[in-house]
Amino acid sequence: RKNGEYVQLLTPPKKCTVCGGETYVDGALIKCSNRNCSAKTVGKIIQFCSKDCMDIRSIGDVVANDLVEKNIINSISDIYTIKNRYSVEMLIDLLGVGYGKKSVEKMILAIEDSKKKPFANVLEGLSIPNVGKVVARQLVQEFKTIDKLMSCTYDELVAIDGIGEIMADEILVWFNMEENINICKELIQNGLVMKIEAND
Repeated sequence: RKNGEYVQLLTPPKKCTVCGGETYVDGALIKCSNRNCSAKTVGKIIQFCSKDCMDIRSIGDVVANDLVEKNIINSISDIYTIKNRYSVEMLIDLLGVGYGKKSVEKMILAIEDSKKKPFANVLEGLSIPNVGKVVARQLVQEFKTIDKLMSCTYDELVAIDGIGEIMADEILVWFNMEENINICKELIQNGLVMKIEAND
């Protein structure tokens, strides 16, 4: 009872409503423990394509969900192989109602244009825990290339202003996961900017 009124306490679900994986409480959030949960994949794609990151405006919440649901993409790096794997006609057929030639061609063009985005935008879009715009820029200025960032040490990270012990650990864990290493390699192979010049 609160302020004279009865309050119903909600019990958090033990299973993810999307994939059925076990859930856990992280602060005020209830999260799925399944790293391959499609809802997580959609969330990462939405983050990556957002205006502050790669600015692929043709891929918003609905389109991201449709692309994952139809098994067209399963990771952010898959975005950049869509045009090699599917013709415009195939995509229209797979995505179904609401997708025409003009909208699909616009999406493909937006994906290609996003390859010009600077390293900091790519890094911010990778969904590394607590790495937003400011931290992404700091990491880029400090390490210059994705290879140096991927091989950095704990001491190098905590020496950067604003990066504490917890954030440093989270960054190291993220870059030590094989799936994330592969995504970075695939992004490089697909022509994204993953370094800055010394005078930038």
